[in-house]
Amino acid sequence: MRSVLAVVLAICLAGCTTMRPMAVPISAQSVGAGVKVGQLVRILTRSDRVLDLKVTALEPEALFGRAEQGDGKLYKVPYGAIQSLEAREFSGPKTTGAIGAGVMLTYGLVLAAAHAVGKAFEREFANR
Repeated sequence: MRSVLAVVLAICLAGCTTMRPMAVPISAQSVGAGVKVGQLVRILTRSDRVLDLKVTALEPEALFGRAEQGDGKLYKVPYGAIQSLEAREFSGPKTTGAIGAGVMLTYGLVLAAAHAVGKAFEREFANR
């Protein structure tokens, strides 16, 4: 039963975030309004390089972030070099839906197991 609950919890947590694209052109004002230090972002640079970063600082001329995978390198990305930017954020509706679905799935599994056990007992004791 614990393994089922672990799987349900993992599914629920997977639905808790969403990537939100920022309006183009990217500027210090638009990034400052939609991105916070510590947030995860995906940047497509004008040279077609994709960077998945955890924002460490927002300066007037550039965004600073640490690579989420690989060597954890620190990047300075000037706003003018950003072609597109998506910020990961918490999604209330997705989380609510995922938790509701997980609860209903767990409830259904418990009911099905109880029904199967009940039927097995009926068959066992009906023959005696």
